[in-house]
Amino acid sequence: MIKLELRDAIAPLTAMFALACATAPAPVTTLPPRDSRPAARAPHPNALRETTVVSARIVEPVVRVGLASDLPSAPFARVTGGYEVREGTRVHTIRRGFSVHAPVASSRVTFAIQVGAISDKVSAERLAERARKETGIRADLAFDTAIATYKVLVGEFPDEASSHPVRSDLIARGWPKEILATRRPSAQPFAKRLRLVDDEGDETSFNADSLLVVPLEGEGIEIAGKSYRGGARVVLNNRGTLNLVNELNLEDYVRGVVPNEMGPNIFDQVEALKAQAIAARTYVVSRRGEYAGEGYDICATPSCQVYGGLSTEHALSNRAVTETAGLVIAFDGKPIDALYTSTCGGETSDVGIMFPGRSEPYLKRARCVELEVVTLEGRQTSAVTDESGMRAAVMRAVSMKGSQVDAAWGATQIANAVSAAGALAGISPRSSRAPKSSRRRDVLEYLGEVWGLDEAGRVLLLDEDLRYLMPGIEDGRAARVAAVAVKFEAASLLGLDLRDLDAAMTRDELFSLLYAWLRNAGVFTELNGSLVRGEGRLVVVRNKDRDVTAIFAPGTPLFRRLNDRVREERELVAQPGDRATLIRMGDVVAGVVLQENFDGAAFDQRSSFSSWVRTFREDELVASISRRNPISELHAIRILGRDPSQRVTSLEIEAEEGRTFTLEGLPIRWSLGIPDNLFVLDTSKGRDGVVRYTFLGKGWGHGVGFCQNGSQGMALRGAKAEEILKRYYTDVAIVPLSSLAGR
Repeated sequence: MIKLELRDAIAPLTAMFALACATAPAPVTTLPPRDSRPAARAPHPNALRETTVVSARIVEPVVRVGLASDLPSAPFARVTGGYEVREGTRVHTIRRGFSVHAPVASSRVTFAIQVGAISDKVSAERLAERARKETGIRADLAFDTAIATYKVLVGEFPDEASSHPVRSDLIARGWPKEILATRRPSAQPFAKRLRLVDDEGDETSFNADSLLVVPLEGEGIEIAGKSYRGGARVVLNNRGTLNLVNELNLEDYVRGVVPNEMGPNIFDQVEALKAQAIAARTYVVSRRGEYAGEGYDICATPSCQVYGGLSTEHALSNRAVTETAGLVIAFDGKPIDALYTSTCGGETSDVGIMFPGRSEPYLKRARCVELEVVTLEGRQTSAVTDESGMRAAVMRAVSMKGSQVDAAWGATQIANAVSAAGALAGISPRSSRAPKSSRRRDVLEYLGEVWGLDEAGRVLLLDEDLRYLMPGIEDGRAARVAAVAVKFEAASLLGLDLRDLDAAMTRDELFSLLYAWLRNAGVFTELNGSLVRGEGRLVVVRNKDRDVTAIFAPGTPLFRRLNDRVREERELVAQPGDRATLIRMGDVVAGVVLQENFDGAAFDQRSSFSSWVRTFREDELVASISRRNPISELHAIRILGRDPSQRVTSLEIEAEEGRTFTLEGLPIRWSLGIPDNLFVLDTSKGRDGVVRYTFLGKGWGHGVGFCQNGSQGMALRGAKAEEILKRYYTDVAIVPLSSLAGR
C-alpha cells in the first residue's frame, strides 16, 4: 500500500485550480529548428572537375624528356582554355592557374661533401669507392637530372659546419681544394600523394606518382619559362620531390633537338640537317626508358642530346624533320645506338676506343675526308694584295674591257675612268670637266662635284664626324668627300689612307673607290656561298639551300683569299666546300673569289674545332685532373697509346711522390679539360718558373659515329642524308620505324 501525505495530494489540485483561473497567454508560432551548418558551395566552372572526355591527346609514339629534378613544386600559369590534368585513366579539367606540390617539400635537410660531378656512372662509382676507403664513411651517388651528371657525395651531416673536419681531411689527402658542402637529397619517408593547389586556394590531393598536364588550346605548354610541345608530366620521384618532364610526340621531340644540335644559321644545308634528324630520332628510340627510374626516357642536355623545345625550333630544321618523318637507322633489324660527335678532325674512331667494353659493328672508324680538286681558268697571276686591290682589279677589268691600259696616269685618265664607271651605273655626270690634277685633294673634290658627294658631305656629316674620321685634316670639300667615303664603306682607313690629301691618287685607289661606290649603287652584287663544283670557266656555288651556276667569260679575274690578303690566280685550284664569292653585274660574273682553308681537306674543315690550342699551367691541370683522380702535384703526362685515327687511347699521369695512374678513353679529355683525344703535347717552363702544358689538337667530342660538322661539309659537296649517314655508320639501313619489330 502506498501512503501519501496530505500535502502531496493537495498540491496537484492547487496547481490545476490556479491555471484554470489565470489569464490565457498570447498564441505562440513555433519555428522549425535552425540549421547552423554552412550551405554547400557549388563548384566553380573554372575549378578542377572530373570529366569523361579526353580532349587533348599526345599522338604516339611518345617521348618523355627530363627537364628538371627534385623540385618542391611545379607551377602552371593560367592560360586560355585551361588544362587537362590526367591521373592515370582519370581525366580532370581546370581553367585556373595552379601548382602541384611534393610531399616532402619541407623535409629535413642534411649535408654532404661533393667531391665530383661525372657524367659516366662507372667513373663516378670508382670515385665514390675511393672516398669510402679513405674516409671510412658513407660515399654514394646522386643523379642530377638538370645537368645529367652523377654527384659523388661523401658523408651525411646535420649542418654545413659539421662537414668541415672531413672536408679538411680530404684536402689533406690530396683531394681538390674546390670540394664543398652541399645539400643531400632527402631520404625522409613520405606518402605517395600529390597536392594540386589552384590560384583561388582550392586544393585537391591525388594518390598518384605522376600527373600529366596538357593545355586544352594552343600548340605548346610553358614549363620553367620555356615553351614546349605536348604536355608536362609531374613525376613524384623516390626522394619525395618532383621531376618535371616534357611528354610529347616523337616527331615533335626531334623538332626540338635538331636546331640545338646543329643550329640552322650555321648548318644551313638541309641534307645535313636531315641526317641529324634521322640520327636524333634513332638515338632516342634506341634509348627509350633509359631513365625510367626517374620517370622519363631521356635527358635534355649534351649528356644525351640537346633538346630545347618549341621555342628553339627553326623553319629549316623543321623541314628536315618533316622530310625524314619516321625514318631511323637500323642494323640487323634494330635501331642502332646512333652516337654522334661535333667535329671528328677528319676521322672517327672505333667505339671500343672511347667507350671500353663496347663493340657495336656499325660504330667503326670512318674517314671524314675526300680530296676532290676543282680547277678554274683565270687571266693572270698577280702579287699578293689586299681587299681594295682586289676591288680595283675587278673594276679595272670591267670598265676597261676591250681597251688597252693607258700607261699614263693623270687627270685625263681619271676623268675617263670616272665617266666609264658612271656609264655602268647609269649616272649622268654633273660636270664634264676633268680634275685639276691626280692629287687626292683634287680627285676627291672632282668626285664631289661629278657625283654629287658634296651634298652628302654637307647633309650627312657632323663636324664632330669629320674631326673623328679625318683627324688633323682641315675642313673642306675634299676632306668631307673622303669622310663620306669612309662612313659609307666606299673606303676603309685600313685599305685606303685618304687622310694624306696632297699625295697622288693611284690607279688602284681610284678603281677601288669606284668599285665600292658602284656596289653601294647596286651595280655590283656579291653572292657568298660554298663551292659545289667547277671546271674551266664554269662554277656552281651553293647559297644557303640554292645552287647558283655561273659561266664566266675569258679574262674574268679569279682570286684566292688568304685571310686578309688576296692574290689573283691564272689557274685557281680549290675543293668543294671552300667558301666562294661571285662578284656579279646583273647576270654577268665580274670576278670569282675563293677562300683558302688552312684547316685542310676534311669535311669538317669549317668547324672552329678543326684545329685548336690549349695551354694550362701545372696547377690548373692539377685542379682539372683532381675532379676525377685527386692529386696534389703533377710531375708528368705521358702518352702511352694511339688508335688508327691518332686519338690518344691511354695516358699516364705521374703525381706526387712518383705515384702514377692511367687514364683510358673519354676520361682523358675530361680530366685534361680539352675538346678531343686527338692531340699532341708539349711541355715548357717559363721565366716565372711555372711549368706549362700545351695541347695542339683537332676535333670536339668523343669522335665516334656521325660527325655533325663533317655532314655539313658533305652536304656542301652535294651528298644526300642517306649517303652522309652511311659514311659514318657501317653497314646500316635507313628504314621507317614502323617497319621494325616491336616498335
